[in-house]
Order: sequence, then structure tokens, then C-alpha cells
Amino acid sequence: MCGLVLLQERAIGVKDMACIDANGNVTRSGELILLAMMEPADVDATATETGLPLFKVRSAVRELSKAGLLTEAEGLFKITEKGVEKLEDRRARR
Repeated sequence: MCGLVLLQERAIGVKDMACIDANGNVTRSGELILLAMMEPADVDATATETGLPLFKVRSAVRELSKAGLLTEAEGLFKITEKGVEKLEDRRARR
């Protein structure tokens, strides 16, 4: 889903992704993925845990990794300190 939004971003010049909004805040789907990856996990397990379609999880993981919110080692992804901070910011805004 984030990939499709990137195409929209290029077309209209808006920096808003499905997992990170235009203000740099994590969206609900991004939050679910980050929470599922508090411990190292692969995209298949994360899709199962979150209930999100696998293609959306894959796309979001790419975007969250690019933003420095996830790190990858041996096919498993884990939230970074920056990712934890973004989750805390999201909770504080509620």
C-alpha cells in the first residue's frame, strides 16, 4: 500500500504514505506493524498477527525500514529506538 501511495506522492507532490502521514507520524497500520515487530519477526508472521494483507505488510515494512523505524537481520525485522519513539509520540497524541 505504501508503494502505491509513493506513486501518488510523485504525481501530486504530497509526502504522505499509508504507514507514515505527511507530518511524519505513524498511522494506525504502521503502529500495528511496529507493535508486532517489538520482537524480531518476518513479514508473514506480522501479517498473521496484525490481520493486514501480506502485500500491505511488505510494502509498509519497506517504508518503515527506509524511515529508520525498523531494522532487518537475516530476514527478520525489529523495531528501532526511533520506531519506539514514534509509537510513544502516537500514544501521547491520543
